[in-house]
Amino acid sequence: MIRLVIFDVWDTLLSLEKMHELLALKLSKQLSLDSGSVLSVLRGVQADVRSLRINKVPASKVLEESRRRLCEKLGLGMDKFMLVHEELRREAEEGRLGYLVVEGVREVLPYVKSRGLKTAILGNVLFWDSSITLGILRSSGLSNYVDKLFFSDVSGIQKPEFEAFASVLRHFNLKPDEAVHVGDSVREDFAGALAAGLKAVLIKNLGSVIKTEEFAIIPSIKHLTHVLDEWVT
Repeated sequence: MIRLVIFDVWDTLLSLEKMHELLALKLSKQLSLDSGSVLSVLRGVQADVRSLRINKVPASKVLEESRRRLCEKLGLGMDKFMLVHEELRREAEEGRLGYLVVEGVREVLPYVKSRGLKTAILGNVLFWDSSITLGILRSSGLSNYVDKLFFSDVSGIQKPEFEAFASVLRHFNLKPDEAVHVGDSVREDFAGALAAGLKAVLIKNLGSVIKTEEFAIIPSIKHLTHVLDEWVT
């Protein structure tokens, strides 16, 4: 019986693409460059650094390396990057980044709680630390529907590591088959959760909902309610 729903953050609850565009815009002003060029560099660094997680590079080093490589590629001093980071943190806490919430999330999270389920967030970090993500979740009201938050820069462990999922289960004193993880990454969310023994929901638009006893693939988070209706008894 499902008792816990664990959510990824970026491109599950919040739009990573829009956040990248915002970060690129702010960095481009520091560099007097076209924001599109900065965004292209940012995407390239993201793809390279995410692979470090598979090679067991510690979470703290992954965050540090993502910033270092981005600044190196852009010719930007780390002090300038951290000024942008602080600006983003203030905007998050002031509620100015609520537009990053993915469509359907404001309906799905309350619904999950209405079913009597526990909820958690399990998030990896790149470029910005979890203080910004937490600021958005709090100021948008989403954190009101989350019982516990786990971020890799705080815990020191990251998806798809088995321990990342196991630590959440231990907190709630639950077994793997009592939890489902929802996310957009095939490797970090979907495969990681299944390997840890959880049910998994992958958000990927294949045109329709695909569902088995162990996993589901849904076009958008709005379809999660139907999947949970069938899994939760």
